[in-house]
Amino acid sequence: EWVTVLPALDLAHRLNAPAIGNPASVQRGEDRPMAKLTDEKVRAIRDEYVPRQVTQASLAETYGATLMTINGIVRGTRWRHVT
Repeated sequence: EWVTVLPALDLAHRLNAPAIGNPASVQRGEDRPMAKLTDEKVRAIRDEYVPRQVTQASLAETYGATLMTINGIVRGTRWRHVT
């Protein structure tokens, strides 16, 4: 069955579920239950990364994260809320 966004939001409200797209209800970074990294580790990754000297692969191994995650952290597309 197809449902538009408005009935879905109405149902979520009636069930006392967080609103879809509500930034206040979004868990970020270390607040997520399955997070492997902390805000402190993300800062350390950004500090330690030096192109052509410290590889993203070595950081991924050190911190137990995927290469894609490390790449996103150093490019600023992941964990953007950490400064």
